[in-house]
Amino acid sequence: MLDLNDKAIYELSKEFTFLAIQNGLIREKPAPEDTAKSVIAFYKTIFEALSNN
Repeated sequence: MLDLNDKAIYELSKEFTFLAIQNGLIREKPAPEDTAKSVIAFYKTIFEALSNN
């Protein structure tokens, strides 16, 4: 298992989220607020998964 510090977890979560947006894994919703919620949910999922290890 990797032992990641907080900065590494933040950077990886941000990069994975950015890549997900670029590759269409997070789709734009009709309302910008809903799109933002999807982005936040994705980021939080990655962040928590990396933090638990």
